[in-house]
Amino acid sequence: MNKIKSLVAGMAAAVLAIVLIACGGQKQEATDTPTDQPEGGAITGGWTIPEEYGTTFTDDELAIFDNAMGGLVGVDYKPVTVIATQVVAGTNRAYLCRGTLVTPEGGECWYVVTIYTNLEGKSEILDIKELDFVNPIFFTGEADGQMMGAWQIVKPNGYSIPTEAAEALSKATEGTVGYAYTPIALLGTQVVSGTNYRILAYGEPVTPDAQGTLHILEIYVSLDGNAEITSTGQLDITAYV
Repeated sequence: MNKIKSLVAGMAAAVLAIVLIACGGQKQEATDTPTDQPEGGAITGGWTIPEEYGTTFTDDELAIFDNAMGGLVGVDYKPVTVIATQVVAGTNRAYLCRGTLVTPEGGECWYVVTIYTNLEGKSEILDIKELDFVNPIFFTGEADGQMMGAWQIVKPNGYSIPTEAAEALSKATEGTVGYAYTPIALLGTQVVSGTNYRILAYGEPVTPDAQGTLHILEIYVSLDGNAEITSTGQLDITAYV
């Protein structure tokens, strides 16, 4: 998937579509969900996008993002981190972004913004796709995602998510085998009889020389503080770039 040539010509229509269409997400049943929207984000099927999220990109990566996104209207994109890269005649970077619709109704979604930087350092947008964390696209291949479409998953060099979410991940993954998880971003929370957390995490395999992959974990924390992973899936980055 070597996207080298510009796709910016169609971006105006794409941005308009993003503004007119609300964030996706299939409704899921929840109990004890408050009727008033909590401060901090839109509700999608009872899931709330939190105000706090990880930031693990470099100054250079931020500058590339700002240069490519300059002048784009309709959605206010806030980059969180680079989650994958691809070497072409230059470099493609996939940015995880939190987007706020610039409309009277507002609304917030997660997006993957793909930006190409040529060998001369000029950057441009290749694609913008919503990451529906309620119904994400998971990898179903046989090779555990290594070098998917020549995209290299980026291992985070730091993270910042709410303390309670980090603690929930730590408790839920105690004693698990196969992957060591590093949280990248808290994608959403859901109030049930307790709390559900959807976390995007980097999964580092315990297998020698295996490449890390991106996972979306759902973690349930009961009212008495017990935590467990209730679902997990390996994100198919090629579906978003």
